[in-house]
Amino acid sequence: MQSGRETLLRALALQGSVPSDNLKAWASWKREGRSDKEKYEDDFCLDIGEKALVTSQSRTSIGTTVWDGSIVMAKYMEERLGSELKGSTCVELGSGSQALPGLAAASLGASRVVLSDSGDDIIKLLQQNVKKNKKATGKCVVEAADHYWGSDVSELGGPFDWILVAEFCYINDAMGPLVESMKGLCHEGTRCLMSYGRNNRSEEVFMALAKQSFEVREVPESEWHPEYADKECTMLLLTPKKKAL
Repeated sequence: MQSGRETLLRALALQGSVPSDNLKAWASWKREGRSDKEKYEDDFCLDIGEKALVTSQSRTSIGTTVWDGSIVMAKYMEERLGSELKGSTCVELGSGSQALPGLAAASLGASRVVLSDSGDDIIKLLQQNVKKNKKATGKCVVEAADHYWGSDVSELGGPFDWILVAEFCYINDAMGPLVESMKGLCHEGTRCLMSYGRNNRSEEVFMALAKQSFEVREVPESEWHPEYADKECTMLLLTPKKKAL
């Protein structure tokens, strides 16, 4: 008898949401259908190159567990951005306690990475995960910071070469403050890498606001890590318009 998860995966393959020949690899990382123990209690592990990122999770909030969009982004960075991240400065906005994209950037050779979110429980677990991954992040200076989107960004120490944002697109009223934080952390050459999965109810609001200040390009799935391409996810690359800063 198939488990509920196996049934779901095969149904998605038949619908074309994931190629059937990649079903096994896709199923090995997809978080949907996982047990509560896997999502909230077990450590999460993700290989980035030859390094392993390991993060502790919690059922405290939506910001203390791993979401699919952050996995897709981290593996895209491994696949495509290794050389571009070396020596760069990065900030992750809304990193949650897991901060996979930011930790991936650190493990790929960034010189400084600031991981930011808000809430005592999230920041406490984030700090623990930064310490837990010290071996993987090596000489990179990795900082955990408390930041509400739209508030003063000066304490984050920008501007940054890269702004990373994963799984952000689900509260309409938060999109304006997010764009304001992004604008305040950019220099002329900053690139903003963003991803989100099925929780995309604020996509239209975000796009309308972001396009006022940024050039927006959707990253095609052909550029993603081949085993982490997911039709339920969207990845964007934004660059600031010169007159917007």
